[in-house]
Amino acid sequence: MGRLKAIIVGVALSCGSVAHAAPGMGTDVDLRSVLSWVFATIGLYHLALWNRLRPLREYLWFGLVALCLALNAHITGGGFEDLPREAYTRVLPANFHVAAGLFPLFVFSVLGRERGWAMRIHVGVNLALAVFMLAFGTEQVFVAMRPVRMLALLPMATCALVVTLISAFRGHAEGRVIAIAGVPMFIAAARDRWVELQGLVGQGWSSAAFAVFTLGMAFLLADRSGRAYRQVQSREAELAALNAATRRFVPIRFLQLLGRRDIQDVELGEGIEREISVVFSDIRSFTALSEQMTPRESFGFINAYLGHMEPCVEAAGGFIDKYIGDAVMALFPGGPGDAVRASLAMLRALEDFNAERVAAGHVPIEVGIGVNTGPCMLGTIGVPTRMDGTVISDAVNVAARVESMTKHYSARIVITEATARGLGTEVILREVDRVAVKGKSDPVALFEVLDGELPGVREAKQASAAWFGLALLDFRARRFDSASAGFRRCLEACPEDGAATLYLGRCAWLAAHDPGPGWDGVVRMAEK
Repeated sequence: MGRLKAIIVGVALSCGSVAHAAPGMGTDVDLRSVLSWVFATIGLYHLALWNRLRPLREYLWFGLVALCLALNAHITGGGFEDLPREAYTRVLPANFHVAAGLFPLFVFSVLGRERGWAMRIHVGVNLALAVFMLAFGTEQVFVAMRPVRMLALLPMATCALVVTLISAFRGHAEGRVIAIAGVPMFIAAARDRWVELQGLVGQGWSSAAFAVFTLGMAFLLADRSGRAYRQVQSREAELAALNAATRRFVPIRFLQLLGRRDIQDVELGEGIEREISVVFSDIRSFTALSEQMTPRESFGFINAYLGHMEPCVEAAGGFIDKYIGDAVMALFPGGPGDAVRASLAMLRALEDFNAERVAAGHVPIEVGIGVNTGPCMLGTIGVPTRMDGTVISDAVNVAARVESMTKHYSARIVITEATARGLGTEVILREVDRVAVKGKSDPVALFEVLDGELPGVREAKQASAAWFGLALLDFRARRFDSASAGFRRCLEACPEDGAATLYLGRCAWLAAHDPGPGWDGVVRMAEK
C-alpha cells in the first residue's frame, strides 16, 4: 500500500506539470485526448472484472465512473468539434451527474459502508438531473440549473469525503489511499464548479485531479484484486489441507467408490451396492493386556500396532473403514485375493512389531483375522449434522463372526467359502468347519489359511492335511471313533493344531450324547 501512495503522488506531479504547460502549445487538449483513452480502457477493464466478480460492486461503480470521465475528457478535449453547441450543454452535464451519482457508491463500497436512504436519494436525484439535462439541456437551462446541480452534488460528495477522512484517520489503508487521491479531486472539482458559477470555463484543475484519482483508484482496485487472489490461493491451500485431513477420517477410496471427488460432495443416504471382501482383525486377549497399562500407554500401544497394519491394507488395494478399539475393519473392492494378501502381510508386519516389543521388554501379541466376501451396501448414515460412512450387509457380520472364531481353531487367518472360491491356488487352505450364523439357515464353510501360520506349524499342518480331511469326513458321517483317531494322528504331527483339539472334544461329547437324526455336523451359533 505504501508503494501505491508513492505512485499516486508521482502521477499527480506529472499530470500537474502537463496541465500547466506553457500556453499555446495545445498540451491541455492533448492531455485530455490521451486521458479519454486511458479512462475508457480503465473503465472497460473494471467492468470486465465486475462481470466475473459480480458481488464486488465497487468494480461496477468505478468502471462506470471511469467511462463517464473518459467521455468528459473526450468532449472537452475536442473529440466532438463538429457537434452543435447545444449538444455540449446536454451531454456534458448529463455525463457529469451520472458520474456524481455513482462516485459515492464506489467510495462507500470500497470502505464497506452501508448505503442508506440519503445515498438512494443522492443517486436518484443525480440520475434524474442527468436525464433532464440530456433531454432539455439548452444553454439557458444549463445556466439556470447551475445552483440546483451544485446542490445535488455537494451534500453526498461532502459526506463521502468526510467518511473517507474518518476511515483514513482510523487506520483504514484503502481509506487513506482514497483520501490522498480524492481530496485533491474534491478541491479541484469544487474550484472549477465555483469558477463555472461565475460564468467562466472551469476545467483547468479537474483534468489533472481526475487523472490522479482515476489512476489511484485503479491501482487501489488492482491491489485489492491481488490481495483477493492471494486470499483465494490461501483458502484453496487451506481447503486442500482440510481435504487431506478429512481423508484421515473418511478414506479417499470410500469417496471414490461413491463416485465423489471429496467430502463436500457426499450427501446423507446415498450409497452403492457391490461385492466387497471384508477383513476383520483383532488382538487376542487385549482386555487382559490393557489392564496392565495406563490409558496413555494403551493408546500408544494401539497406535503403534495400527501403524504396522495400515500400510499392509493400503499396499494390497484396500482401505480401513473403521478402527474399533484394537480391532480393524478393512474393505477390499478388488476381491478376495487382495484381502488375503493383505491379511498375510499384516501377519508379517506383526512379527516386526513383536520383535520391537520383545526388544523393549514386553510380551509378543497374537491376532486373529477373519475374511468374508459378499454383496455390501456402501454409503452414508446418520443425520445431516453428523454423518458417517459405513458398509452394511450380512457379509460384514459374517466376517466379524469368523474373526471371533479364529481362537477356537487356534488359527491366525480363517476365511469363508465365498472368499476361498476367488483365490485359486495362490494360497494353501484347509477346511476347518461349517457354521450357521444366527438368523441364517444356510451353513458357511470355513477355511484356515495355512500360509499365515508360523513356519513350523505351517509345515506340520500341511503334512497332516490329508488326515485332517478324512477325520472331518468321518466326523460329519457320525463315525466319531474313527474321526477321533484321525484327529489324534493330526495332533501327533502338530501339537499346536487347535482345530484337531476342538474336534476331539466334539467327538467325545457327541459319542456320549446322541445328537439325533437331524444332526448334520453344522455348528449353529446362538449369538451374533
